[in-house]
Amino acid sequence: MRRHSRHGRGLVTVLVVALCLGASARAEEVSEEDSVGYGIGAALLSVVYGPAKVVYAGLGSLVGAAAWAVTGGDTEVSTPIFESALYGDYVVTPEHLEGERGLEFVGRPSDTDRSVASPSDGF
Repeated sequence: MRRHSRHGRGLVTVLVVALCLGASARAEEVSEEDSVGYGIGAALLSVVYGPAKVVYAGLGSLVGAAAWAVTGGDTEVSTPIFESALYGDYVVTPEHLEGERGLEFVGRPSDTDRSVASPSDGF
């Protein structure tokens, strides 16, 4: 069991280093070597990020379903919960690491319903 722990720490270390390198990179000209590095870094980070997002989406779906049931089917309550949990990015891409695109763990509400407070509103 101790052996697995060392491998787990090594993987986490590699992922953290890859994230730091990707975050510090500029979105300028990217050479072919850099592109391969971003691809590898994105794949390694997705190994951890993807399952975390899937768990978040699953738990958010359960909370959204419970909110819908408790409120008697009120979609104004449950829809923002579902959108926050289910929308967003499920994998890290090279564009995220290059800074060309932001990585969204929590999804944004759809444009059709602006009555819901957004995270930027301080809620």
